[in-house]
Amino acid sequence: MLKVKANKKLVQQHIQSITGQNVILKDLHNIVSHLRPGHRNNFEELLAEMKKSAGATVDAFTDSDDTLQAISFQTEEMRNTFSAYPELLLIDATYKLNDLRMPLYVLMNVDGNGESEVIALWLVATEDRMTISMLVNKFKERNPDWKDITVIMADKDMVKRDVLTEKMPGADIQICLFHVMRSLRREVSTDKLGISAGERDMSLEFLTKIAHACSEEEYQAFYDEFTNSVPRCVIEYFQKNWHAIRQQWVEGLKNEKASFLNNTNNRLESTNQKIKQVVTRYSGVTVFFQELMLCIHSLKNERDHRAAYVTTKDTIDRHPRSNAEIEYKELLTPYAFKFVEKQLEYSATTTVLRTVDDRSAIIRSKSLGDIVVSVDSCRCSFSTSMLLPCRHVFAVRRHFNKTVYDEALCAKRWTLAYFKTRQRVYIDYSPESAAPDIDDSVTLHIQPSEPQEKVILSEQQKYRKAYHLLVKIGQVISGQE
Repeated sequence: MLKVKANKKLVQQHIQSITGQNVILKDLHNIVSHLRPGHRNNFEELLAEMKKSAGATVDAFTDSDDTLQAISFQTEEMRNTFSAYPELLLIDATYKLNDLRMPLYVLMNVDGNGESEVIALWLVATEDRMTISMLVNKFKERNPDWKDITVIMADKDMVKRDVLTEKMPGADIQICLFHVMRSLRREVSTDKLGISAGERDMSLEFLTKIAHACSEEEYQAFYDEFTNSVPRCVIEYFQKNWHAIRQQWVEGLKNEKASFLNNTNNRLESTNQKIKQVVTRYSGVTVFFQELMLCIHSLKNERDHRAAYVTTKDTIDRHPRSNAEIEYKELLTPYAFKFVEKQLEYSATTTVLRTVDDRSAIIRSKSLGDIVVSVDSCRCSFSTSMLLPCRHVFAVRRHFNKTVYDEALCAKRWTLAYFKTRQRVYIDYSPESAAPDIDDSVTLHIQPSEPQEKVILSEQQKYRKAYHLLVKIGQVISGQE
C-alpha cells in the first residue's frame, strides 16, 4: 500500500486493526524512504527509457559545451492525434517535478469529442529564446500539419510568445484568462505602482470588465472609462503591456478564431495537477519520466473508454426530438451535438429584424448589436470559435423557409464519421504498421546550439548549475580517498 502512495495514517490504522500491534508514523516514513527509488539523474538512462515508448521520437539539444538544454518527446500516436485535430494548440509548463528542477512543457490539443489529448512533451533546462526556438522548429519538422494551427493558448511569458509568433505566423497567440488576471493582480499593486488600496481595487475592477469585453466597441467603451478614472501610472502600465495586444487576451476578441470556447488553459492545468499527484516530487529524471508516462497512459485509457461509449452507448431522449435534432445527433459527436442542440433551442426565440437579400437578414445580437447573418454563416463568437451553426443561422434559415439541417454548416472535425476514422479506439494501430514518414522515429538527435550572450540565470538554472558542480566536487573528493 505504501508503494502506491496510500495515506500513511489510514495504513497505520489498518495495520493496527489487523495485527493488533502499535505502529508509529515514523516507522511508515522509514519504510517509504526505503522503497523510494534513488535519485538517478543519468540522462543516457533517461533517453533509453524514453525510446522504449512505441514509435517515439526523442530529440536532445545541447549548447556549445555539450550541456543538455532540452529534450523533446513525442510518440507516433501523439503525432497522429495532432494531425487529426491541429487547429488548437495548448501549451504550458509545470515546475518542481524532478530533482534537477527542469520544467515540463505539456503540449495538448482537443479532439472531436472535446477530450484533451497530450501531443508532445518538452523537458527544458534553459527557458531562453534559443532553446524554445529549437524545440518549436523540431515540432514543426516532426508535425507537417503545424500550418493548420489557428490558435495557440499560452501564458504571458514574453520569450515563449515571441518565439511562437515568429515561428508560427499563421496562428493567433492567445493568453489564458487565468494568467491574465493573475498578472494584473500581481502588477497593479500598491507596492509596485505606489497607489492606494482604493485605487488598486478600482483599477482591478475596470481591468476585469475590460478583460471580459464582448466586442471591440465594448472594449473601447470600457477603455475610455478606465483612462478617465484610474491613476496615470496604471494607465501607462496598461498601455505599455496590454493595450496593443488586446486581441490576445480580451474574451470577446479571442473568439474570432477557432479556440473552441477555450478561454483559459484549464485543460492543461487539470492535467498538470493529475501529473503532480502521480509523479514523486523532486524525483530523479528517469523515475520522473516513468511515473509521468504511467499518468499519461492512465488518462489516455480513461479517454479511450469514453470514446468507445460514443458508438456503443445511446442516450435516452426524455422528450421528442425534431427532425433537425435527430439528423444533427446522427451527424455529430455527443460533445458537438450538445452545443448545436442548445443553439437550436435558442433559435426559437431569436427574431429576424429585416431581410437584406435572398440569403441574408439582420439579427439583433446581445454582444454585437445588429448584425447581418446569412443562411450559412455568422460572425458571432460562438460560430467563429466553435465552427458550428449558431442560433442566428438557424433563425435566418427558418426565415427563408430553408431546412434547418445542413451538414455543410458543421466543421468536419466534429462529425462522428471523421471521429471514428481518427480516434485510436476505432482504428487498428500498431507501432510496426505506423507510417514510415519518419525514418528515425526512435533515434536520438544531438543538436549543438550556438554560444549565447550572458544572461541572468533563473532559480532553476542556478540550482542545476550548482548541482552539477557539487557532483563533480564529490567525484573528485571520493577519487582522492
